[in-house]
Amino acid sequence: MVAVLLLFGYFLAVAAVCCLFQSLVVLAVDGIAVAANFLIATGLIAFAAGGLILAFRGVKSVAGRSAGYGFLAVVWTAGPFFLALPLNFAMADLSYFNAYIETVSMFTTTGFTLIPNLDAVPKSVLLWRSIISWLGGAVTIVTILVVMTPAAVGGMTTRRLQATEFQGGVGHVRFMGGVRAIIPPYAIGTLAVFVALVLSGLPELDALGLALGAVSTGGVAIQGGDISRYASPASEWILIFAMIFGATNILLYPALFSRKRIRRREHASENGFVFLSVALLAVPATVLLASGALNAAGLTPVQAVREGLFIAASLVSTTGYELRETSFTVLPFPVVLFVAFIGGAALSTAGGIKVFRLFAMLRQAGEDLKTLVYPHGLFGHGPKTDRVEAQTQNAIWASAASFALLIAFVSVILAAESRGYMDALAGAIAVAANFGPLYVSVAPSGEPVVLADMSWMTKTIMAGGMILGRTEILAILGLANVRLVRA
Repeated sequence: MVAVLLLFGYFLAVAAVCCLFQSLVVLAVDGIAVAANFLIATGLIAFAAGGLILAFRGVKSVAGRSAGYGFLAVVWTAGPFFLALPLNFAMADLSYFNAYIETVSMFTTTGFTLIPNLDAVPKSVLLWRSIISWLGGAVTIVTILVVMTPAAVGGMTTRRLQATEFQGGVGHVRFMGGVRAIIPPYAIGTLAVFVALVLSGLPELDALGLALGAVSTGGVAIQGGDISRYASPASEWILIFAMIFGATNILLYPALFSRKRIRRREHASENGFVFLSVALLAVPATVLLASGALNAAGLTPVQAVREGLFIAASLVSTTGYELRETSFTVLPFPVVLFVAFIGGAALSTAGGIKVFRLFAMLRQAGEDLKTLVYPHGLFGHGPKTDRVEAQTQNAIWASAASFALLIAFVSVILAAESRGYMDALAGAIAVAANFGPLYVSVAPSGEPVVLADMSWMTKTIMAGGMILGRTEILAILGLANVRLVRA
């Protein structure tokens, strides 16, 4: 427990620095009256961080696997309690409970919002939501790398570490190693997107909010409405690449500039599948838009291709940005839900069960089918890296089954909110896959989805579903029983 609290203290220290940056932005844009709310919150978060670090820094403890699971539980549940303070202070009409649910949604990069009119809130205040989403994306990849992969949670194996040249230690040393491996490419990618958006003509504040939201695949912006209100084709192309960057294995990009050869093929194939998925989805979306779907008549071929790629990248990355209202409905409803269910690469901020699990399940299905057709046949095996061990396969199926059960449970709860079950199913997948805008966009009934009007119990269950979806579900179960994640 000591190691968990120490790591949480370090996280709060980073959160305090982010909140201080937010305070300076608000001070420059809206003055000291609004900035005071963020400065007070910065002080409270920094005080909590300093207390935990000073109290536990010199205490000897063993930070094993259970500590890793404990950190997951603490950072995803207690972290939003602190991150919600600035929103609660700065928005008088937003209760602390709703601010907490809003923060959970941003922190898990889900993108649901309980704020009914975003345009009525100062852009500098809404920037904090984008910062929370970006911070949550960083925590997601770091914990996947240093907690879930070494423990083989949901079928993630140590070969994934070898493929990315990651060298981890134990305890907080491993966490710091994960931070050093993740933050540089994550931050550089975000900075590159921000600069490109500014050069495309977007205001600096809007460009920063979109860069943080796109790279983290949180789909967060600092104003309401769709992306088309910026009327900047160049920025739309930039966001397409930013969303794809967020959906792919982030550690492969530094490897492209390294002399070290990547020893495994699975990450490259994962990224290739993400690119292929975007291309395959973009083709029908482009054709349908060019034929006048969604009142898109009059689009030039270039505009149709751009919008089709934008829809595809937003879906595969589970970001949720749209160029026009309900643009995801240009594709068949089952296709949209299936893409959201799968998500992106393992070491990415995208939601879903992840591409590598789909690969593994299809591979096993092919082998089982071959055995059924040729029960007495002798088949050779491919390269060692292509084999899927029985324990890993069991963990993958357990993870997918847990994900499906989470969707079933949340869908029942949402259906009780007097909505049709198909609407509830879309909402449940949006919760579990951390793809909030999907619920608002593709609800088959066409009725507006107002999350702020839902009961406190439904909001709480949805927040829990977002956290379980982001932590791969089995990691939280592993906190109670370490053996559960070892197939």
